[in-house]
Amino acid sequence: MPTIYSLLSCLFVFAYSAIRKEVFRYHPIRQHLIGWCILMTDYGALVFVVPLAGLLLTVWLARKGRLQALSLLSAALCIFAILWVFICLLVWELNEIPHVSLRGLS
Repeated sequence: MPTIYSLLSCLFVFAYSAIRKEVFRYHPIRQHLIGWCILMTDYGALVFVVPLAGLLLTVWLARKGRLQALSLLSAALCIFAILWVFICLLVWELNEIPHVSLRGLS
């Protein structure tokens, strides 16, 4: 199940980044993305290697009978799935921070 969770989080980040990039392109005020958003949209598909590697390691560890390493890998994949979604949401929300000029207040 953790492999499926990490795969679903990668799918969510890939789809969310693509949608947000298209929505942001037509934003009336801001039209520039921060660097993290550009990296997430351009190289987000490369992160699909993590669930694939997790699946291959799971099969290999299950054949070897290493249950402790298997449970550690399971926990690591679950943590990756949660953190990857949180990082995606944080990066895209950081892009929405309004730029405030304080020149007229002094």
